[in-house]
Amino acid sequence: MRFGVLGPLLAHDGSADRRVVAPKQQVILATLLLDANRVVPVERIAENLWADAAPAGAHKTLHTYVMRLRRSLGAAADRLRTEARGYRFVVQDGELDLHRFTALAEAAKASSAEQDWGTTADLLRSALEVWRGQPLQGVQSAALSGEVDRLAELRLDALLARIDADLHLGRHELLVPELRDLVVRQPLLERAHAFLMLALYRASRRADALAAFRSARRVLAEELGIEPGRDLQRLHGQILKADPAAALPDSVSGSVPGSAPVPGLVPEPVPVPVSVPAQLPRGVRDFTGRDHELDRIKTLLSHDPAGGAPGPAVCVIAGAGGTGKSALAVQAAHALRDRFPDGQLYLDLRGADRHPLDPGHALAEFIRGLGGDGVALPEEVAGRSAVYRTLLAGRRVLVLLDNVADIRQVRPLLPAESRCCVIITSRSRLSGLEDCARLELGSLSPQDGASLFAKVVGDERPRSEPAAATRIVELCGGLPLAIRIAGSRLAVRRNWRLESLAARLEDTARRLDELQTDDLQVRATLDMSYRHLTEDQARAFRMLAVPNVDSLSVWHAAVNLDVPARKAETLLENLVDAFLLEPAGPERYRYHDLTRMFARELAYLTESPEALTAAAGRTKTAYAELLVHAAAAARPGYLDEAPAELRFGTAEAALDWLDQEFRAVGGLIVQAGSGPAEAVRVAADMLYRVQWYLRSRGHWRLWRDVAAAVVDGAVRSGDAAAELVGRQSSGLLGLLTGRFDESDENLSAAVRLAERLGDSLEMARVLNRRGLLAAQRGFYRKAVADHEAAAALFKRLGNRLGECVSLVNIGKCLRQGGEPARALAHLEQALALSAELGESENAIMARHHLAACHSELGDQDTAIPAQEACLVFIREHGLREGEAFAVAELGRALLRAGRAPEALAKFEEAVELFQALGDPNAVAVFRADIGFAQQHLGDLAAATDAWRAALPALRPGTREAAAVRKVLDEHADESRPPAASYQYGRSHGGGGAAR
Repeated sequence: MRFGVLGPLLAHDGSADRRVVAPKQQVILATLLLDANRVVPVERIAENLWADAAPAGAHKTLHTYVMRLRRSLGAAADRLRTEARGYRFVVQDGELDLHRFTALAEAAKASSAEQDWGTTADLLRSALEVWRGQPLQGVQSAALSGEVDRLAELRLDALLARIDADLHLGRHELLVPELRDLVVRQPLLERAHAFLMLALYRASRRADALAAFRSARRVLAEELGIEPGRDLQRLHGQILKADPAAALPDSVSGSVPGSAPVPGLVPEPVPVPVSVPAQLPRGVRDFTGRDHELDRIKTLLSHDPAGGAPGPAVCVIAGAGGTGKSALAVQAAHALRDRFPDGQLYLDLRGADRHPLDPGHALAEFIRGLGGDGVALPEEVAGRSAVYRTLLAGRRVLVLLDNVADIRQVRPLLPAESRCCVIITSRSRLSGLEDCARLELGSLSPQDGASLFAKVVGDERPRSEPAAATRIVELCGGLPLAIRIAGSRLAVRRNWRLESLAARLEDTARRLDELQTDDLQVRATLDMSYRHLTEDQARAFRMLAVPNVDSLSVWHAAVNLDVPARKAETLLENLVDAFLLEPAGPERYRYHDLTRMFARELAYLTESPEALTAAAGRTKTAYAELLVHAAAAARPGYLDEAPAELRFGTAEAALDWLDQEFRAVGGLIVQAGSGPAEAVRVAADMLYRVQWYLRSRGHWRLWRDVAAAVVDGAVRSGDAAAELVGRQSSGLLGLLTGRFDESDENLSAAVRLAERLGDSLEMARVLNRRGLLAAQRGFYRKAVADHEAAAALFKRLGNRLGECVSLVNIGKCLRQGGEPARALAHLEQALALSAELGESENAIMARHHLAACHSELGDQDTAIPAQEACLVFIREHGLREGEAFAVAELGRALLRAGRAPEALAKFEEAVELFQALGDPNAVAVFRADIGFAQQHLGDLAAATDAWRAALPALRPGTREAAAVRKVLDEHADESRPPAASYQYGRSHGGGGAAR
């Protein structure tokens, strides 16, 4: 196992990194790791979490956070130990990066005392390699800022000690670029300036060493108003006098060749030409974000220009049009300008234009800029390139090649001089360009996008309309160009409200029209990239934007374009290389929102209606067929249709495919629902085939959208059968999410439609769902009657799976109605029928309710292991809703067995699961159960808090609401002793109609 605080928080449990993403959990883990193997008092953890603003019941809240942290740690959970006064995190030798760093630094200190500089440097280099970034990076705690500063000081001390050791070893030239970077990052650290001066002087660069002193003196005067310290001034005097005492290390290892400068072998400096180009364009004053990218460019190009490298350092900044490549490159170039005293060259190579700049013309511009006006220019590119490189020989020049078209254009423009550096921007990845570092720019983060927008608008409107400002940045897709255009339009229209522009941008048909001002246009920028595509690539770009999917796979593209998969993949990768598509995971691709709009415009302008209809038909048919195969593999018997040969070999494979494609399926259903009658029927088929999955994964919002789209489309087209599917689905969804009036409305409409169509099978399914709704409202006799009628219909139709579902529902409703003994027979019958059918999901739900019945009848020895076995199966099959109910019922059985601490943990887990599923009533029910568990533990104050929090969300008239109200009344009446037993026994739910 590995743990870390010297960078982003790290917890590796031996098999995988455990992502601790919750901010409070991060603070707890950081606090414990900083004092690993020692008990950290609860008070100190609370201080780091809340400073002086700890909430009431902070210790209880902290206990909950610790429980969740353990769950996040996976196999490392047992390392977090509960102690009498606090918590302790146990690590073994070498597991914690802070321990490794400290041990190496201490060993280096010992070898330094013995003047073993080689060992010292090696140990400190190893110690510094332990670091992965800023200490506790991303951990949000003001109380830990002191620890962050302390750790940063330790790292700086180790770095300075390693540089000192390297200076003793005569590694002067190798240290220069690192020391230049260090004095930029630590401008007030006189020791760093001294090291730089010493390294330059010992590398026979006396003038540069004196210049470094002048720079240090200027910084100290400007920032602090002081002169350099005595040590720095003494070193300056030694260098001025060429004092031999400064020329050599105090002790040079004899094993290091060339550690001392050899007279006569230092090259004569190259005379600086008269012409020192300063061609960088003006930087953007409101440049925002890209801090990581800017730092990386500085690091990449901060090499030692005299270090003997065979060629220049080259950095390629690639990205789509409008992502701010040029702005970043210019910003970086200005930041690096002082490191290139021999000049900075710049040229826009017009790579996105129809006619990019010829390399020969570019070379002529550069040669003139370098003072070669009188040089006779050869006609051929190779000859001009040779002149260009000759003029750069021995000079430190920064070259910015903006808007490069391809490798052929840029290769002749690369210097040969290792002292030079090159920054390239391009809409192409230039993947064939060797020996270069690469950065790819995408959209700005929401925070950086909002900051840029506010700067461009230039007044208080973004602050006074924060929601509208956020929405505008979202609608611009985080694209810097689009944000700049939107902000510029507002900047010159002071009377416009932000919400007015946001409303204009919401209209997808006119968004690209809105995103243009003067010479800036998102559409024109995208068109520059589109014009360079081949015919096949352009068609793929247009056609793949039409389906309403958030991302697409290779097989999706192959079906849509009607081409083999290999060709589809090639086309997708071509579009990625042109930054017109983005990678969206393994073998998945997506459009930026604005790029999709542009591509759709082109599709509707260019493609025939017949071609678009045919592609849409192929795509929807392919998805509909695969949904049948997925259901057959993961939910056998759910659909009436069963393919002869399954495309998915296992249930896991089917679920994996659905996990990748469910958003695409939802998008296609919504799109088809707004289409003609034939498309609406396909949408209804797809909804019917996928709703089991949406339910099992808790995708309530998407389910609501797709069901509503089917109902709306069916009503518009007069398709009663499609409307029945949509009403059934909407009714079940309303039932599961507590929207009972909505559920009742849809199920009543479904009954009328089933009667009108004479569809007995659908009538049975509607009765099943109506029974579930009645049970949720507390009408258990009506619920049982509906389920019995459904069971009879299923039996008459020979639908044994439907009969099995109804038997499970009868048993569940009887248990909910307070008749667990009577429920047993129906559940046993359902279990036997499931076994005959070889069906597992209803079998597990029957076992779940049987276990709950045994618990309510007092047989916890049977109930607890049975419920635990159910939970294992449910988790293996990814049934998230079932998991939540099984965890909760296990908690109830544990509480009835007197195991209150375990029960409390299960109820807390159930609440988290139901919160993730978006079921507020279930959250309230099991939050009330938390109160009963705390009551059993003797913490009546915490119990009362839990009940009061739960009561407003509990459905009126239910047993849960009555039980909670009763126990709160008992606590309010101090003359009555509080109840000391579990107050109610029936389950909130735990599965229902599987169809």
